[in-house]
Amino acid sequence: ATNINTVATNIANVNTVAFISAAVTTVAGINAAVSTVAGISANVTSVAGNATNINAVAANATNINTVAANMADIQTVAANITDIQDAEENAGIAEEARDDALAAQAAAEAARDATLAAFDSFDDRYLGAKTSDPSVDNDGNALVAGTLYYNSVDAAMKIYTGSIWVAAYVSGTDFCARANNLSDVASASAARTNLGLAIGTNVQAYNAVLQSIAGLGGTLVQGDLIYGSGANAVSRLAKDTNVQRVLTNGGTNNNPAWGQVSLTQGVTGDLPLSNLAQGTARSVLGVTGNATADYAPIQGAANQVLVINSAGTGMAFGQVNLASSAAVTGVLAMANGGLGVALTDPNADRILFWDDSAGQYTWLQLVGATINGTTLTVSDNSIDVAQMFMELSTARQLPIDFLNGFADSFHTTTRLDLVNSSGFNTAVAGVVDNSPQGGALVPLMTSNSAPSGTASASSSYGGGYEAYRAFDQSQANAWLSSAGSTGWLEYQFPSAKTVSHYSIRIDAENTRAPTAFTFEGYNGSTWDVLDTRSSISWVAGEIKFFALASNQTYTRFRVNVTNVGGGGYVKISEMQIYLGNCPQIPFMTSSSSPAGTVVTSAEQGGYEGWRAMDDDYASSYWSPNTGGVGTLEYNFGSSRTIGSFSLSSRSDVVNGMPKDFTFQYHNGSTWVTAATYTGELWVGTQTRTFVLGSSITASRFRINSTANVSGNLGVCGFQMYTPSVTVNMSLRSVGVDIDITPTTVDIYALIEETDAITLNTDLVAYGTRNNGTNWYSGTITSLGMVGSYRLIKATITPTASSDDIGWRFDTANGKRLKIHAVYCIGKA
Repeated sequence: ATNINTVATNIANVNTVAFISAAVTTVAGINAAVSTVAGISANVTSVAGNATNINAVAANATNINTVAANMADIQTVAANITDIQDAEENAGIAEEARDDALAAQAAAEAARDATLAAFDSFDDRYLGAKTSDPSVDNDGNALVAGTLYYNSVDAAMKIYTGSIWVAAYVSGTDFCARANNLSDVASASAARTNLGLAIGTNVQAYNAVLQSIAGLGGTLVQGDLIYGSGANAVSRLAKDTNVQRVLTNGGTNNNPAWGQVSLTQGVTGDLPLSNLAQGTARSVLGVTGNATADYAPIQGAANQVLVINSAGTGMAFGQVNLASSAAVTGVLAMANGGLGVALTDPNADRILFWDDSAGQYTWLQLVGATINGTTLTVSDNSIDVAQMFMELSTARQLPIDFLNGFADSFHTTTRLDLVNSSGFNTAVAGVVDNSPQGGALVPLMTSNSAPSGTASASSSYGGGYEAYRAFDQSQANAWLSSAGSTGWLEYQFPSAKTVSHYSIRIDAENTRAPTAFTFEGYNGSTWDVLDTRSSISWVAGEIKFFALASNQTYTRFRVNVTNVGGGGYVKISEMQIYLGNCPQIPFMTSSSSPAGTVVTSAEQGGYEGWRAMDDDYASSYWSPNTGGVGTLEYNFGSSRTIGSFSLSSRSDVVNGMPKDFTFQYHNGSTWVTAATYTGELWVGTQTRTFVLGSSITASRFRINSTANVSGNLGVCGFQMYTPSVTVNMSLRSVGVDIDITPTTVDIYALIEETDAITLNTDLVAYGTRNNGTNWYSGTITSLGMVGSYRLIKATITPTASSDDIGWRFDTANGKRLKIHAVYCIGKA
């Protein structure tokens, strides 16, 4: 606004400039030159009065001539110098005014355009007055729904629906108002006539039921009944001309019908005996030949019973026919001349015998013999076994206590050379093996240095808590450190051992359990860390297995604890070191504790699925109570790689163990069978390991049993292991001093092959007669199969002279077997 006022004040000058705008434009084009001349105007004046000096500049004639040629312009500029100087300032003001004017012009044009657009939009919606329905809008464009126009012929406003033109409104003068309730009709009497409601005429109101009655046709007669036969529908029931008929719901869809009373359905309560015809003494109320209830003259004698006759057509008193299975149920006690037990048909020739341990009769299971009718055939293998035992029983060269005690040595290990034996396991009573679940290397320690190796610790709380207590295979004992939350527990082998995994078990004081620790091996100068664990949680009594990344060979191993659960002491109930496959299922205390989840197809209270994984084979097992069929699953919750699994039985569950079953894994959408087993038989208390053809990686695994021997399915133990590692066993006996110097040593053994064994390659036998100072190999021969076991014999001819005999078996190539018995005989 200030600039505009300035322009207004100098409007005369602005007008002058406007008249000479062409000159101003020219000057503006040479503005730099004009400014230069204006800056030297005094000098120009001096030049005009100083001819001498002008002559002096004769050398510059060309330039002066140029000035002379433009003298008129120069003079004009000089005459208007003030206006020119003012024009520079006024030109800026004029430019601002021009810009404001242009902005105002643009706003006005925008307003004009908006007005035109609004008018065009309105013109497209209201088309004005027309004499007929238009087909396009005023711009020639297609009509849109909602467009209006006034029909000057019909004098009516019309609206376009999108397809047709209709009246936009109607006059209310030709219609009745709802609020008047028909009081504004032109003629009430005419309206009644039109509706058929004229006064003095009959009016028939419509009713569905009345319509249905009318549809019956004809007229009702005496005794007819009308009843509802459906929704708003009726039917007619004619009377029954027979006497003593009653109305029942015996018709179609339980509709009424005439009928007689049914004594089986239409009567409740007891019929008084006085209403029946009386029979004679000892008569029985029954159904007579004409299928009506009456007393029948069925009379019995003393000690007779009422039975259905053999034809099944009548009853009579008589004796019970025991030959008829339908006549007798239950089991006849032995005191009454029976067996006292229900036996099923074995579908084969069998011998019935008394099993005193079970206290009942049962079928004799023949091993090494067959029976056909009345003929019993004993196999040559069984004869070999019998001859072997006869030889042993008459061998005076071998002390009888050795013979009696040696079989027991497989669970007390008193007859094994524990120092020089390796890679063996004695976890199952009566069996020595190197199978994947075995490979325990530390013997049952009775002191820090007996029977072999050395147990030690960083500290000990005192008597009863020494280091060896963690290696005595008793959860009731434990190693306990002195006050403090750190410490180490070590076992030193007599010689270097290769180790694959280790285990730690705690007791009820889980606050003293190690939560952070390392497993270390001594290299001769320092301890090498072989495994590191942290943030380990425990539940009371739990055992955990820890696999090493790879097998490690050292003589000394230790667990170095750096933290516990807060009890202020380090306490370990049991520790073991292994060479073999690492068990993967923890010892379960419920279906989801301490880790993973146990799922079954069915289970009974006290026989839940987790009891097959609780490390208590002696007193608990899983049973679904569904015959021989069922599934037992363990879900790790994350992927594990499994190479083998084991099942455990005991004598009272042996027939319930799976006979036909598959080992399966879940691939995320369905169960996949990894291995199939048929005809598997179980003998007493045993653990059998099944090696998979290839390792399986998954999180869910299960046993799917389809049949067992008899009774309900039962599994005492189920475990899975990491893929197989090579575990070669060397098993030696302690020497036995006999009273002769033998020339030969005969070794008999009963073996169970976990893997296919090539004798003298995968299994080699040795004998000694100088207590193991010198060992001599012998050729093993197979004497045949005894059930699922193989009887073998090796004859050794030692040369070193002495009378301390002993035996040794070495396995090779990672082949696994179980040795159930070994007998050694020295012969002169």
